Amino acid sequence: MLSNNANYPYPVLRTTAVDYNASVFNDDCTLEVTPNGYKIITNFSVNNDQISEMINQGILNYALYISCKSTLLREMKYTDPQNPVIEIGSDEVHYLVSYLPYIICTQDIERFSTEDFVDDYTGIDYRLESGSIIGIGTDRQFHALFEKDIIRDASSIIEVQGSDNEKFMKIDLEGNKIKVILPADQCGIYKNLKGKKNKYSLANSVVIIPALIEAISLMRETDDDDEPAKKPWFLTLQKQISEISRTLNEPESKLYDYPARTAQIIMSNNSGAALKAIEEI
Repeated sequence: MLSNNANYPYPVLRTTAVDYNASVFNDDCTLEVTPNGYKIITNFSVNNDQISEMINQGILNYALYISCKSTLLREMKYTDPQNPVIEIGSDEVHYLVSYLPYIICTQDIERFSTEDFVDDYTGIDYRLESGSIIGIGTDRQFHALFEKDIIRDASSIIEVQGSDNEKFMKIDLEGNKIKVILPADQCGIYKNLKGKKNKYSLANSVVIIPALIEAISLMRETDDDDEPAKKPWFLTLQKQISEISRTLNEPESKLYDYPARTAQIIMSNNSGAALKAIEEI
């Protein structure tokens, strides 16, 4: 596993001068959420003219190593000098994501040396192979949250399953997803309703809305350091409620105090659509 604390047998640029007297790797970048996932806008640079020229010539290249334990993603993504943006699809990551900036050799270098090496490396030429790391930035992390439209379809933070052992609906908030457990026969009916677009709102009213109400009620009583606050479903709903608070200009505390109302807001006033569907039956 790659690490920004690794030791190398040759000088490596870092965000502070360590193996070089003055040269550093500026690993500035910003994270943005997009409709299809995430993008990391990089603004990398070095204050070493020789290394900067090697980057311009394509001998070296800026890159981001992106990893996600939940999806087993491990990938070095190289930046494009004309468009230094790294895009990450929402299907590639889930929950905690780490990304670490690098400068990588794109070809073998027979004699790598600069005048800015510290004394321990002065006068030594290093042979570097393609793929060698000559610059390491700061390790960063973010939470990959589920999008609002996915919440409506209940295909991400809410999982519905049947059980032969249950006689009544049960909500399980212990896992990464909100799990709705239905008696097997009820689960079959629910899945059949979900296949009929004109009955989505009815299915949501019976199954999804109660699950959201129970989840929001738990969130109201949960501190940031408590275990539930680290769950993907919790983080996703927390972000959604924050956005609703800004949109409606209402305090978040009010949204947590009225979980049934908040669940309806999240689901785009599902009760109205459900009542209309019943009226048309």
